[in-house]
Amino acid sequence: MDKEAKNYEIGFLLSSEDGYRDLIGAMKACQATILNEGQISRAKLAYPVKKENFAYFGYLYFSINPGDIENLNSWLKKNAGVLRFFITRQEVVKEGDRNLVGRSASVQTEHLLERPKFSQPKDSATVSSREISKKTAETRILSNEDLEKKLEEILK
Repeated sequence: MDKEAKNYEIGFLLSSEDGYRDLIGAMKACQATILNEGQISRAKLAYPVKKENFAYFGYLYFSINPGDIENLNSWLKKNAGVLRFFITRQEVVKEGDRNLVGRSASVQTEHLLERPKFSQPKDSATVSSREISKKTAETRILSNEDLEKKLEEILK
């Protein structure tokens, strides 16, 4: 097992506010150190989850040994008060990192998977958005006088 703790983020939907205290207790029992807590908010769900139409959404940033993360994961799966959850690994962000302008937390998501890139069929009827933006960038901005002249040419 790794001795060094790693940073994680957990996002969760709980059936009640009391479930938050249970979650914090379970994290402390698994030797997790909470780094940052997000605000808990009640939200109407788009569809029922475990027969619940409303849930309490929140997130936490925490540090834990990778060997203990499985204990936390199994507790979350067994607890009836936890409707949904996700845990992602985080990297510590350096103070002067320019790539994270606008981020308030001191951690950054590590992207494990990239989206597959799909190619569009080469058909004269289909025009990709890349081609449209390329043509738009190449066109020059016309003044009102030039625009009126162009319209007169078209109408003739």
